Amino acid sequence: MLKSNRRMRDVIIVDALALMSMTAGAFYAVYAIEKFQLPASYAGTFTVLVMASMVAGNVVFGFLADHFGHRVNWLLLSVCSAAASIMAIVAANILVYGLVFFFMACSTSLQGISRLSLIAELCTEAERPVYIALVNTITAPAVFVGIFCGALARWYGYPVVFGIATVLACAACLWTYFFVEEPRSIGGKAV
Repeated sequence: MLKSNRRMRDVIIVDALALMSMTAGAFYAVYAIEKFQLPASYAGTFTVLVMASMVAGNVVFGFLADHFGHRVNWLLLSVCSAAASIMAIVAANILVYGLVFFFMACSTSLQGISRLSLIAELCTEAERPVYIALVNTITAPAVFVGIFCGALARWYGYPVVFGIATVLACAACLWTYFFVEEPRSIGGKAV
């Protein structure tokens, strides 16, 4: 099935890269608390920031998907994921570090809105359950990168993990830009 469907293969590659880059999100709060010597209660502040950003992001990114297609959101997902990791590395104070949680929330919103929607637009209605199951099955191991990143963080520090996440997000962005086509521009038919 994937041998004959290059477009779906490209989507799976981008999906795996994006999922791997987003595993850095598990470490942002811990790093902030350590880096800025914050009380653990700041985790609640981070959660509020993430939730508010996701609410706003869902409105904005839903509009973008409706009017410009899901490929645009996939590009933004990668950019936001990279931006979160870069900000985590370079933020000099907790106020600037708040952008990490904003970008992380945007990435999560974008994934929720456009991940399976783009896949659904690449195939016929009859093929959708098979392709969505296939994509979820193939990309599921990508989340194990989080375990590897946890070990890396322990040995080399969180900035190394965030650097790797940035590289993965940039790779996802480039692959999306050069290889993933907007299904609506190809008629939204099975490809």
